[in-house]
Amino acid sequence: MARTTHTSLSVVLAGAMLMLTAALALSGAALGLVATAGIVVALAGLVQVGRGR
Repeated sequence: MARTTHTSLSVVLAGAMLMLTAALALSGAALGLVATAGIVVALAGLVQVGRGR
């Protein structure tokens, strides 16, 4: 069950990332790239925390 919940959460995060990236890309490509990089780093951190537990 935990794995299913984690997968669903990942899908939601991916959707949010795409929407955020698209919105920021419209206002500025540079801002979109910075936001995407930050979100990727944050997701990588969440994965590391998940593996730690």
